[in-house]
Amino acid sequence: MRIVVICVFVSLVASLSLKSQTQSATTRAGLSDEEYRRQNLELGQKKAIYSAIGIGVPILAGLLTLAGAILTANKAAKAQAVTKAAELALQGEGPQEVKNRALLLASFYGDLLPKHFATHVDAIKVKDVGRIVTQAPWVAELKREIVKVLAENPSQREQIIADYRRLYPQYEQDIWNSFKS
Repeated sequence: MRIVVICVFVSLVASLSLKSQTQSATTRAGLSDEEYRRQNLELGQKKAIYSAIGIGVPILAGLLTLAGAILTANKAAKAQAVTKAAELALQGEGPQEVKNRALLLASFYGDLLPKHFATHVDAIKVKDVGRIVTQAPWVAELKREIVKVLAENPSQREQIIADYRRLYPQYEQDIWNSFKS
């Protein structure tokens, strides 16, 4: 019985294979076997190109996004460096000290600051610049005044500090912590 089933199966497979070979040569839309293979190869090449584009475009978009993020972070770091340099320079007590601080910062952080930062700072004429009012000079003057009054009246130390604290509460962190007993 098995042999009969096997023989029937083999004969069916052989007849189907023979039919497909004859069909491939004659009926594939009237194409010869060679033309069919050529068209199939062209179709395969087009599929490969579209697959490569489908994979390559997202990868390229990701790389461009990464490059943009790196450039943006670099520009932000430089902008922060310039802002901090200006802030540190402006804490000087006078125009000459501001200029000296800016030149010092330009020499330390020249690669982060703009190319002509030192040149622009050096071009500033100190005599033409008035006093720059920032918190640092006023705090320094207030400290000198407190030290002078404390030196003149050491027995009234607690009262003097308490009075200045009431008059200048905004300098709590800057001054009063340095005078704690």
